[in-house]
Amino acid sequence: MRALRRLAVVMLGLACILMLAAMPAAAATSDAAAELAQKYVPVVMLKKQQAACDRSGEAYGPSSVNPILGNPDFTLLRDGQAVMQGPTAADLYEKPEGWAIDYPGNPLAPGCTYDELARSLGMGVPPKDPVAYAQVTTQADAPGYLVVQYWFYYLFNDYNNLHEGDWEMAQVVFRADTPEQALQREPVEVGYSQHNLGEKAAWDDPKLQKQGNHPVLYPAAGSHAGFYSEALWLERSPSEGIGCDDTRGPSVEVRPTAVLLPNGNPGQGSPLAWITYEGQWGAPLRAPYAGPSGPNTKDRWSNPITWQRDTRDSSSAIPDVGSDLVTSAFCGIVAGASQVLTNLGENPVITMLLLAVAVLVLIALIRTTRWNLVPLDPIVRGRRAGQMIRSALGVMRRSPLTTLGAGIVFIPVAALASVAQWLISNTPGIGPLFQTLGEETTLLWVGAVTAAVPGGLIGYVLAIMLVSIGMRDRDRAGLNPRLRKLYPESKEVLPAVARSVGLRALQIALLGASIIGIPWAIKLIVETQLLTQVCVIERREGRDSRMRARDLTRGGWWRVAVVSTLAGALPLLVAPLLAMPFLLLQLPVWSVNLIGAVFAAAITPLAAVVMVLLYGDRVAGSAAQPQPAAAGDAPAPAG
Repeated sequence: MRALRRLAVVMLGLACILMLAAMPAAAATSDAAAELAQKYVPVVMLKKQQAACDRSGEAYGPSSVNPILGNPDFTLLRDGQAVMQGPTAADLYEKPEGWAIDYPGNPLAPGCTYDELARSLGMGVPPKDPVAYAQVTTQADAPGYLVVQYWFYYLFNDYNNLHEGDWEMAQVVFRADTPEQALQREPVEVGYSQHNLGEKAAWDDPKLQKQGNHPVLYPAAGSHAGFYSEALWLERSPSEGIGCDDTRGPSVEVRPTAVLLPNGNPGQGSPLAWITYEGQWGAPLRAPYAGPSGPNTKDRWSNPITWQRDTRDSSSAIPDVGSDLVTSAFCGIVAGASQVLTNLGENPVITMLLLAVAVLVLIALIRTTRWNLVPLDPIVRGRRAGQMIRSALGVMRRSPLTTLGAGIVFIPVAALASVAQWLISNTPGIGPLFQTLGEETTLLWVGAVTAAVPGGLIGYVLAIMLVSIGMRDRDRAGLNPRLRKLYPESKEVLPAVARSVGLRALQIALLGASIIGIPWAIKLIVETQLLTQVCVIERREGRDSRMRARDLTRGGWWRVAVVSTLAGALPLLVAPLLAMPFLLLQLPVWSVNLIGAVFAAAITPLAAVVMVLLYGDRVAGSAAQPQPAAAGDAPAPAG
């Protein structure tokens, strides 16, 4: 018996000795993990807000969760029912699914509520306590790899899928077994989370920007999806997300402090006890507006190497030029559809009523016009809007090569304008000047000064000019025009069109820039819709052509405004819709925009024919008939 007692005492002593020996090793490992986490914590570049509540910029910084813990403005819910106010880390300890932290505010109608809340809690930009919660971990079935994960908490997700709370992640991967080994080596890869998946980069990949050992992370404004540089990023699949993410500068640099998370259960008394919480960080609304669950519930938390392998190698940036017809339309349509769905959830009755009213108005507009076929000749004939569209389709059907040839001019002009925009916005000294003006002003002036938008208008005016020549000649000679005749004959009228339309465009620009002159600018814009036709068909120019265009709009200003707006919108609306299926095929962005430009070029002649028929309608309704061409002006019969 004594022998057994002695053996027990000896075994207990050995156990104590082993525990005491292991404690310094464990402490050393913990210290190494903390050092490793701080050594590689990312530098975060947040898109700068131009003013408070500017939702195109970033209002929320990567922050500590402490400002919301114990805060009575936040409510802990269980199955949708309030349990307590101001839950602490201990209150969240090991709470399972079905629990949620409800924030003060309505995520479906955020307004400035969350923006102001973030600033009052020190969780705005820059945050008072910028934090990256770090986990140093391995994956059992991926030996030889060690990962440092950085989890960023944002108060609100102000993207297409509005929701309270947002957790995003970045990770640095090492070929190592322990933190001590990793400290002696360089990382091999990094990965940034983006919506449902993410994007990886080798440590020596040129796209990965670094400040010393710190990767530079660009979270998209509102969504916080992580990217490697400044751009407007296209998301077009379920794994990427659907919409457009904006990381374009100017940016605010934030350097978070790494807070090491425990690999095991920290215990209810730990300040980090909330890491065991499996409920929602935000209001438990329907998907996709529900608050997210925390890091420990994500598959990437326990399988970081598997997640890394599944991420994509690159993202699609929308070119910073004016020819992004399809991609810009895609971004706008997705954002608009998301807003409709949000409104439907918040105010279903009102939203359905508004949609019903919009449909009824559209039906009324279609029914108020006439669609019966009217003879194409002569040009000067009264026509309703529907008859103009049907007659325009007839013109394109009878002379397809000629009309399409007139639209081809749209492509090179728009391309040259895009190149001009890119050159000016990237010229040293000029690009930064635009940035100092603020984002909205920058977009306005870059578009105006570089002729990105005017470039498309120039192409449209040239198409109207070419179609006017063809229809004028058809009216006089009684034969279908030939494409080979249009461009040579355009040399005769191009100077008059350029002078008349160019001077009018300058007048409109100056009036618009004065702000108080905007109503007069709008009036002149409508009068200008008939100016090219007057110059070509009636051979007028200068002040005479502008006065004639003004006279033709009298008594029919709203008619001209509505029909010309609908005609001009045809290429801008229909072409992107036709090209969007190609976008979903994961084709390069530039190629899809080119396809959209081709569709626009094909549809532009239809709009141009409508504009010529609109001119004929206004002439038929006015007292003054078109001035006959001087002797010798009429072209020889085609063919």
